[in-house]
Amino acid sequence: MVIRLRRLLLALSLSAGLAGCGGSSSNNGFLSIAPPPDSGTPTSTGPVGGTVTPFVPETPPAMPPVTASPETSAPPPKFSPITRLEKQVPAVQDGAIYAAEAADYDLGSAIVSTADSRPFVFLARLHGGLWYPGKPLASSVALPAKYPVIVFLHGQHDPRVPNYQGYDYLASDLAAHGYVVLSIDANDINAARCASASNCSGGDFTSQSRGQLVLATLDKLKKVNDGIQTTNGISLKSLVGKIDFDRVGIMGHSRGGQGINDAIQLNDQRLGVTLQELRAATTELQNQRNNWVSNIWFSSAGATRTTGTREAFFATLDALIAALKTSGISDADLSAALENNNVTLAAGAATGPSAPPKYVFKAALSLAPTDGRRFLKIANVPFAAMVPSCDGDVRNLNGAHVFDRNRFGRSATDTAPRFQIVVRGANHNYFNSVWTKDDYPENAADYCYLSSMTKSGIRLTPTDQTAVGLFLINSFMRHFAGNEIAFAPYWNGSAPLPAQACPANGWPCDNRVALTLQTNGQTNGVSNHKVIAPFDDAYGINQPYDSATSMLRAGNPLDLIDASAFAGNLHTCTTDPTLHDHSIPAQCAPLMQPNAFFRPSRSTYSGGLLSAPNQLLLGLTKPDMPLTITLKEPVVGSATLNVSPDDLSTVGYDTLSFRIAMIRPDPAKEGPLPTQEVTVMLTDSNGATSPVVKVSNFSDALDSSMGLTVPAGSRAAELLNMVAIPIAAFKHDPASPRAFDPARLKTLTLTFANAPNDGTKVALTDVQLQIFGRALH
Repeated sequence: MVIRLRRLLLALSLSAGLAGCGGSSSNNGFLSIAPPPDSGTPTSTGPVGGTVTPFVPETPPAMPPVTASPETSAPPPKFSPITRLEKQVPAVQDGAIYAAEAADYDLGSAIVSTADSRPFVFLARLHGGLWYPGKPLASSVALPAKYPVIVFLHGQHDPRVPNYQGYDYLASDLAAHGYVVLSIDANDINAARCASASNCSGGDFTSQSRGQLVLATLDKLKKVNDGIQTTNGISLKSLVGKIDFDRVGIMGHSRGGQGINDAIQLNDQRLGVTLQELRAATTELQNQRNNWVSNIWFSSAGATRTTGTREAFFATLDALIAALKTSGISDADLSAALENNNVTLAAGAATGPSAPPKYVFKAALSLAPTDGRRFLKIANVPFAAMVPSCDGDVRNLNGAHVFDRNRFGRSATDTAPRFQIVVRGANHNYFNSVWTKDDYPENAADYCYLSSMTKSGIRLTPTDQTAVGLFLINSFMRHFAGNEIAFAPYWNGSAPLPAQACPANGWPCDNRVALTLQTNGQTNGVSNHKVIAPFDDAYGINQPYDSATSMLRAGNPLDLIDASAFAGNLHTCTTDPTLHDHSIPAQCAPLMQPNAFFRPSRSTYSGGLLSAPNQLLLGLTKPDMPLTITLKEPVVGSATLNVSPDDLSTVGYDTLSFRIAMIRPDPAKEGPLPTQEVTVMLTDSNGATSPVVKVSNFSDALDSSMGLTVPAGSRAAELLNMVAIPIAAFKHDPASPRAFDPARLKTLTLTFANAPNDGTKVALTDVQLQIFGRALH
């Protein structure tokens, strides 16, 4: 297969050292990303050979005691404010060590099924693109013991297009750095026309078959690794015994994103296809044959030709139908017919020797996913929902809803972090190099369509979008699946995007990507996050609004929020996690004016707020409005609401975080939006106050328009994005007269400096302390 790294990526060769970043690159990991106890022992061999050093949280160097002489006193320590980005990461395309090899693989076919009430059962080839490390580029490079494996899965797209080839720019780069990569050809699912219009017409709407296809592909690859399975047309002798199934990363795009969410669940509890279900699908399979006429079997230029032909597929399908129609055929004979035609049933749950393998997923990235089944079971795997802000296809930004419902782990042993990655100005298609059409409709007179690439710069070009996708997707896989700690500073929020990930208009470009991180589980018996203003029902707490006192109450008599100095509208909303994506949270008190936050269509086409976890909603009416929150720690799982005393400790935590969205009104005329700022101040239990910290110094969550021209009469779709401020940023200045104690907190005050006032609305949730693996000061 021709390796088509884009010219931009070939031309850029900036070294890992980025001028002006500052700080050290050593020990810059992420405390809570240690594998769960039941996820297998992490290998000590990295993907490219050599020893990987586990991350140790940074601690300030021990300082020798200073003894003042009788004549002179030591000068007071110099106060140096903490900066936002103090680390650096390499570009993913730097330092390639292997020649990347590429070919198409053909591992036979699998019988898969939908999750509808009347399951649809059909045949799908185990075919796609394969990339793997070839010869080392330097004779001094030692071959590793094993290679991590990464699997890509495209979505529902025209089956006449080689959709699986669209991630070659990702796959070839990973192979050059020591990974085995498969991009699954799911066109057989895309071409399937199911039993009825309400039963997965136009491919599997539920995407269960896609999850089964991922696991069936890994099952066959494991047999290749074990030396008991061959691929048609190509030799993989160099990979036998070399593929590490304890370090697996999966990425799915669109319905493929929903498919990998399925794969996570099916990996824990297989749901397959039985011989009885296959027998019942005989007529469907026969009728289905004509529906694959539009499908085209691809073998890439330069790849070794495989059996991926229409004739071979129909020969297999016809042989299967003939066996099913054989009068009185036994289960044993039917199984033999399947084996003779290299057809496997999607594996179901079993025990003992017949139990299917269970893989150790170290990374899962769901790119612009659909969410037709409203997943609630993503656990024990570092997970990222990557959301393009100008998605014209999955325009309700389902990935954000997957993140919202699954961001908190449900057990202390689930230590896997969750991420929401919002790529501003990106569309649905351009992350796949084969999907060349802008998916945004030309008649959409809204923010994303009118903000054309040539007009305002808000929209990303195909080249720029694949550049940012290359870094985000591959660094995520290399960090979590490959244990390459060089990328840890980006994923704990302390490093900027490298220059190669920025649009052509230059570096820095950190407002282009809004990163939200949720830590989970415990380390050494200490929770990696602590909610200190509980808005979310994961903790069993609803907070009704008390109009008599203008307070939010989380149980009586605890008052969390003092709205007496807040001269605006204040609402709380609780969300049923099973709400349909187009629904608006109904349990908001007091009732809101229509369309103030959530517009009826809940889509990128109309803008407004699309995130819908339990949250606080604020309407700003004048500049410098303060909102004071009394910080309390709920005791999870208690029958009654238990909270900490007014002395909330931050000891052991390195970050104060919250999620915020600024819902801006439609501008009357074209141009940049007025600057919107929020400041944060903490008060300790003695009444001393911290320095005032500007959110814009630590986050781009407030800057969805990136300071660029916004079309008149339009509004961007807004998501709740993270503000993460190091606790050290609230360090007391020794020159000030009163010492603030950051270890004993009582209140948090947010001040909204919206001058000039423009009617901005604010959404707020997930106020918490977290451990990101930053230095404790």
